[in-house]
Amino acid sequence: MNELFYTELSRISEDISHIKEGDEKDLKKKYVLLIFRSIIETSSRIRREGLSPAEVSVMMKISGSDHKYLPEMLDMLAEDMTPDLFEDICMTRYYSEGYTGYEALIFLISMRGVMAISQSDNPYVVEDKLIAMLPEDIRKEYEDSASEDGNMAGLYDKRLIDKQCEGEIPFKPSDRGYIVAKLADCAIRGMDDTSVRVLLEYIDHKDLLICMRGMSGVARKKIFDNQSSRLSLMIADDMEHCEPVAVTEVVSELDKLVGTMTRLMDNGIVGYQESEALNLIYEIYSGETEDITEKKMQLKEVFNEYSAGGRMI
Repeated sequence: MNELFYTELSRISEDISHIKEGDEKDLKKKYVLLIFRSIIETSSRIRREGLSPAEVSVMMKISGSDHKYLPEMLDMLAEDMTPDLFEDICMTRYYSEGYTGYEALIFLISMRGVMAISQSDNPYVVEDKLIAMLPEDIRKEYEDSASEDGNMAGLYDKRLIDKQCEGEIPFKPSDRGYIVAKLADCAIRGMDDTSVRVLLEYIDHKDLLICMRGMSGVARKKIFDNQSSRLSLMIADDMEHCEPVAVTEVVSELDKLVGTMTRLMDNGIVGYQESEALNLIYEIYSGETEDITEKKMQLKEVFNEYSAGGRMI
């Protein structure tokens, strides 16, 4: 973000702190929260319904939205404007209009929110970015109201449970990706919690999303249980709304994951519980055995596989 953005944000906080308490200030604070929630909902709607920024802008105009800046800023995104140009135009308007106090805060929150939407940020990430901009009293009011509203939390909790409980790995024993997927799955299931947390530090968030598409519900739960609830919900949300991924890409990322796990295990950085299944799979994956056909038949007896079918997962 432009350095001027942060300078202005600091100045706004100072200006607001000098506004006298009263009905007018309370109304302005409520309006800031209204706009804040509107941006979060817009971010969720674009992701959930697959709408373009331009489509959401039209809907807001038709419905007579109270948001002063969001529709216009979304229209700017529809013009394929670069983030730098978008920010430059917005900041130029900000200074030319001479916004102050809560009005200035609303404008900058809108700008920041739209930039996050343009980067396809998870709604949770958009929320975090905007919460950091709120004055302490407004932030506390929002957090208090959010904790009292169990509907959205319940929805995301259910989504997380669904992702945890999905069946076995989506590969048949005859599939090319079966061995590497089962090896990654078994290894994670056999790790203690500390080792899982260490492993996750070495894996990029986007790569982890792809890998988890090829894991069982048990392995996914092991990963979810060793991250913050908020990060786990973000991952579940991303898994639900991201585009289908080619099996070859899932296998490629799982192969990289296995390489990372093997290196960490060999160096004693992470530990795991040995099992007959894991040893069988590792023998095949590492090429330590030539009798692959017989080993695969043994694996069929060890595991009861579930196949999701199709070429995309």
